[in-house]
Amino acid sequence: MAQAVLPCRIRVMKIEEKNGAEGVDLPESAAVPLRDYPDAGIELRTKWAEEMMKSFAESNPHGYVRPWDFIAMSDGSVKALAMEPSRHSDKNAGYPARYQIPPKTLWGLDEAQKVHRAEMFAMASLLYEILSGTQIFEDCSDDEVQDRFSKGEFPDDA
Repeated sequence: MAQAVLPCRIRVMKIEEKNGAEGVDLPESAAVPLRDYPDAGIELRTKWAEEMMKSFAESNPHGYVRPWDFIAMSDGSVKALAMEPSRHSDKNAGYPARYQIPPKTLWGLDEAQKVHRAEMFAMASLLYEILSGTQIFEDCSDDEVQDRFSKGEFPDDA
């Protein structure tokens, strides 16, 4: 049976300011992938990274990896979309390949350490995406990405 895949993504809410509509809640569908928002400068990206790290700093009472689904706003804030634990409570669930720590690096660790390291690796991959504007090893297949991670190979700009 294939491992369930948890969300691990950041999208940007593109807001067109019209008639003072600032602060209006837009539907999640108005968010676009980060790569489709090239106007974000390094200051804005740094704010997003700092805001995301606050979510990682929150304790994880579940005992299994949490889904990461973020919406970055043009003011530098980041919303962590709430996911119902029952929707993603498969303790064997993992992140997509670009955000997944190679399983062999977790051998011999207790469950709490496995969860912590899996979440930390996923968050680091999201931070790379925010600051570089591209997904890690964007042009590689999932298998190639995991192979590179297993060999300890990372992009030169990481």
